[in-house]
Amino acid sequence: MLSQTLKQLRRQNRIITATLVLITQLLSVYQVYALDLTILFWGDRFAQSLPRTVTDSSGTYQVGGIGLLGGLVKAGRDFEPATLTFVVGGDLAGSGPAALNRGLSEVKALNKTGIDAYVPGLVDFGYGARQLLKTLKSADFPVVLANVVETNKGPLFKSDTILTYAGLRVAVTGLISPRMLEVAPRPRLDGIIVSDPLEAARSFVTTRRDSAEVLIALSQCGWTMDSLIAAQIEGIDLILACHNYPDNFQTFKVHRTVIARAENGFSRLSRAALTYDMARRTITDIRVDTLSISSKNAQSDFRLRKQAEFYDRQFTKKAKKQTGVLAVGWEVKPDAPGNFGFWTADALRSQAPSAHLGLVCNTHLGQSIPSGPLRRQDIIAAAPFEEPVIVFQMNGAELYRTIERQMNSETRFLSWSGLKLTAENGRIVKLMVGDYTVQDGDEYSVITTGRVWDNFTALTGLKSTERPRFQLSITVREVMFETVQIQRIIATGMDGRWEVK
Repeated sequence: MLSQTLKQLRRQNRIITATLVLITQLLSVYQVYALDLTILFWGDRFAQSLPRTVTDSSGTYQVGGIGLLGGLVKAGRDFEPATLTFVVGGDLAGSGPAALNRGLSEVKALNKTGIDAYVPGLVDFGYGARQLLKTLKSADFPVVLANVVETNKGPLFKSDTILTYAGLRVAVTGLISPRMLEVAPRPRLDGIIVSDPLEAARSFVTTRRDSAEVLIALSQCGWTMDSLIAAQIEGIDLILACHNYPDNFQTFKVHRTVIARAENGFSRLSRAALTYDMARRTITDIRVDTLSISSKNAQSDFRLRKQAEFYDRQFTKKAKKQTGVLAVGWEVKPDAPGNFGFWTADALRSQAPSAHLGLVCNTHLGQSIPSGPLRRQDIIAAAPFEEPVIVFQMNGAELYRTIERQMNSETRFLSWSGLKLTAENGRIVKLMVGDYTVQDGDEYSVITTGRVWDNFTALTGLKSTERPRFQLSITVREVMFETVQIQRIIATGMDGRWEVK
């Protein structure tokens, strides 16, 4: 009896041991086929490399700047060494120093930060295709863009790159919206063709699906196109997106493709934690959160901060020449009339005397400028992008809807030239263009900036597609410099063109 009991115990022990071995093997297999990935990413930082000092109830601290951004990226890599870092475009333009050196200072900063791939953004192409190529020759990181070619020369940049991450092969491509040809100065893009991002994405999947486990697209195409790509093309695991996305958008899954919006890289950084199932070749879980770029939670990278300060001093020195005098300071208000917005809209309309209206967005003009000497650096800071001047058409009914929307919703303030509005209690009493009352069926030509045109629907509530428009052969900054040189002493007041009670 005792002998039989001992035999049964030994048999049970063997079964338990075999079960434990099997469980261990299964866990080992799961660990091989289920891998965790961490990705840090941002887009449209607009070359904002110096921090801002903020004081609130918690104290005084610094926010943003390439030094704090680089410190946060380094901290993330120290915690998880195999972290991938991507920039979804828009890092090379948008500040005085970057305008002066055509984005070279930002490329050098990204080299020191240590990113894994970059897709050129719409604002980057403002420098022109050839200048952008020249600037990015200094990059120590892959530059990917699959749907831009130069006539008779082929692709402007390589279409994709393959990175190795924790044993995974990760293929990364870049895509840009065809609107790039409209929001960058067209003469600087002679011979440049932007092909359909949908077809470029399809080609990427066909080419790389067997040579990489994970396929990622860095996209500056906007939500509409990105969602079409995700819906119509099977095989892209992740679209890291930027530009023309709703502010409250974070992640969205279409079939097996996850779309995640990039934060701006100045005050916020995006982090994606993914679990990838290698057996099923799909992302089974994704968690996207936002990291604040501030001295509260990151130590500034000394080298990056010093480099940014050097380029800022260089810009101040080279752009200190006086161009005019402000007898009355230029005031910028994001949600209310300001004389700087009116002056800029008037300056634009002077370039096309036949245009009925001039239009600018106040938040695109930077900061207010006090009365006194007006220097080159002030104008460059107010117009830091290489943006074109665009003339488009709208009818009277559309103009009424735009003005009503502007009065009655929380939107960025639009400054108009050639228009006079009288309104009470949220209703238009009188709306005139020149000396005539606006009629629904009348057509009006409007001269505006490339940034307004790029954000046309968000700013006006109207569609921009198939709307008649053309570019002038001058940039917004050149218009401002030219107008200042003509006027010399500038005394822009509030002239009653916008009377809302």
